[in-house]
Amino acid sequence: MDNNFFTLSEQEALLLSCPSDITYVSGFTFLVPEEREAFALFTHQKKYIIAASFSKMPSDLTFEVLSQCSPSALARHLKDIFTREKITRLFIDPTSLFLHEYRAIKEELTSVPGTLENFSREKIWKSRVIKSLSEITSIRHASQIAARALQETIHSLRVGMTEQEVCFSLEKHLRELGSEKPAFPIIVAFGSHCAEPHHQPDSTQLQENTPILIDVGATIDGYRSDMTRTIWFGNAVDEDFLKIQKSVDHAYASALELLRQRPLPTAQQIDAYARDCITADGYGPHFIHTTGHGIGLDIHEPPSLNYQNHDTIKEHMVITLEPGIYLEGKSGYRYENTILVTSNGAEELTT
Repeated sequence: MDNNFFTLSEQEALLLSCPSDITYVSGFTFLVPEEREAFALFTHQKKYIIAASFSKMPSDLTFEVLSQCSPSALARHLKDIFTREKITRLFIDPTSLFLHEYRAIKEELTSVPGTLENFSREKIWKSRVIKSLSEITSIRHASQIAARALQETIHSLRVGMTEQEVCFSLEKHLRELGSEKPAFPIIVAFGSHCAEPHHQPDSTQLQENTPILIDVGATIDGYRSDMTRTIWFGNAVDEDFLKIQKSVDHAYASALELLRQRPLPTAQQIDAYARDCITADGYGPHFIHTTGHGIGLDIHEPPSLNYQNHDTIKEHMVITLEPGIYLEGKSGYRYENTILVTSNGAEELTT
């Protein structure tokens, strides 16, 4: 059976255990991805969803559904299928299969001739990183919602509001505009907290003349968006803030322009373009993360835009660009958009 990312012989089977992979191949969504609700099993003959029966299956599901997916139940299902279809080789995902599940499978299959082998996630990522029209439509919608919710939230900022209050207000706007949930825990940072890329909102109150960094995304049909804006709240803008703002904006524009050139660049080249701009301005050590990442059913997907990744960016990928400068104890500035790579260049979705 050819699943666009893996071809199986008559004696082989593939077990998917990563929740977003299962959603990708079947449309089944988990209420809580951290809790096991289902597995997807492919054999040469059939496709199965082995599920806990907690969540409703999609109406157009083309998989045979087997109930119960505890480690012991999973192992029994596999043994029955392997015996019936004469499977002798099972590919598993070592990055998402739990140890107690692996042990149960291995023990149950001792009476069935065969081997357990690791499945490379690169095979499925090659399929997932190129987005279909329906996936792009969902991400575009999620991007529009995030941009509008953030705009409305920025207009409502007032002295004395806490980071947590702004976070709650932003999530309310997201849901009112149709987002299923935030794409990730929303980041709201005031003042020196802007120097923490993943600051968790607390009770810090907003004061006049301070930087504000907000990182937010929406979710539509399970697909996510991601954007960051950093603003100065007040009229007396700090000169250091203006300097890092100018440097980051230049880095972002340079990386975006490279994405619009043909042939398309590698992930490493995009990272280098952005990083070289910031380094030239004297802030190189303060750009402490990658220049961006892929996005889709997961908030962080390949390709990672870093100095080690020489993979070429391709049309119909959806990525983020997010250069940033972080001055510990003082402030920070990050600018980020979700971007669709097209045949005509690069389209900013979160504007």
